[in-house]
Amino acid sequence: MTLLRAGATVGKLEEIRTKIDELDQKMIALFEQRMALAKQVAEEKKKDSLPIANAKREEEVLQKAIGRIEDPSFKPYVAPFVNGLFAASKAYQSDLIDASLMVHYPENYPIHIGRGFLKKANQLFPISGKTMIVTDSGIPQEYVNCLLGQFPGASCYVFPMGEANKNLDTLSKILEEMKDAGLDRSSSLLCLGGGVVGDMAGLAASLYMRGIDFYQLPTSLLAMVDSSIGGKTAIDFGGIKNLVGAFSCPKGVLIDPDVLKTLDSRQLKAGLVEAIKMGATSDRSLFELLEGSKDLEEDIFLVIEKALRIKKAVIEQDFKEAGLRKVLNFGHTFGHAIEAKANGSLLHGECVGIGMLLTSSGEAKERIGNLLKKYGLPTEVPYSKEELKPYLSLDKKKNGDSITLVTCKKIGSFEFEKASVSDLEAYL
Repeated sequence: MTLLRAGATVGKLEEIRTKIDELDQKMIALFEQRMALAKQVAEEKKKDSLPIANAKREEEVLQKAIGRIEDPSFKPYVAPFVNGLFAASKAYQSDLIDASLMVHYPENYPIHIGRGFLKKANQLFPISGKTMIVTDSGIPQEYVNCLLGQFPGASCYVFPMGEANKNLDTLSKILEEMKDAGLDRSSSLLCLGGGVVGDMAGLAASLYMRGIDFYQLPTSLLAMVDSSIGGKTAIDFGGIKNLVGAFSCPKGVLIDPDVLKTLDSRQLKAGLVEAIKMGATSDRSLFELLEGSKDLEEDIFLVIEKALRIKKAVIEQDFKEAGLRKVLNFGHTFGHAIEAKANGSLLHGECVGIGMLLTSSGEAKERIGNLLKKYGLPTEVPYSKEELKPYLSLDKKKNGDSITLVTCKKIGSFEFEKASVSDLEAYL
């Protein structure tokens, strides 16, 4: 009797499982159809630089799905199922939308943007000779190990983090390490870090043996949206930021937004200022994206891509800053003066944000101020006119007795204004 009952139970289970298997196959076929449609959605979003996520629509679809379930015991399990579909769809769209831009002047080099791209560096960068990683003590070891695992035999030099180390002494040590590692004209440097690392390692590469290949792998938001492309390499000298340097283009740039997860919140928000700058002067839609963003982590890929497209367009037209490229200095004249006086107590982006407020007016001034406040950035000048005056007269962008100041009255536009040092004091 027991054996007969057990046999009947097994038979019933197999019958149910067969039906489940049939349904699963139908669901897989529907899943494939759904992902094919998600691909079409991604292609349309990419055309107009639209964000991948749409939280409002997802919530509407979820509530509609829950409402269709008749058995109340099933309802708690609907959200995990539907949200899993959303997650798969967004991940797939993200892979499809991951950008690869090409800078065309004065040298061609790619900018690869994509989540998880740090793990693909050896696939994206065609490096065959000796390789050295240059980084600073603030970069997580996991990122260094990730590169060492992809480039067997690569050496690594780590210098102390901070703007205070962006000087001749550190540059000399990098060059010494390159020599001791036996780097030659066929070798490459991987610049892993923020703007300080990118500027100094890039300069070292441009000087060593009159120039070897280097690749930028920025780990800060500021470096991702600004300093990693454009070919500016430099060190601070005589108390003046970036006074000694050279124009030298990388062979490639790799931007992996995933590395921002280990970035300090203050550094992240300070780096956002460079994107605000580009939106304020050159792209109203980027500025509005930052104004309306409810989840910066969700929107950061699009912010980076939009900012890079602006800088790419500018440097291709004016590589050596004879005209248009000066627009990228919006907020920097006063920002650099404040930064020099602060001597490390304020971050570069925080100083530039204040500088933008000083050189904007009307609608632009109000909206820039509100956006800085939204992201917890300072909006007040922390020093007096007398304290900042000596630093304004030392600005490296000064031409004779005047400097070209970038001003903004309306979001998405800018003007150039010639100003003397005494004129600059009036802005304070």
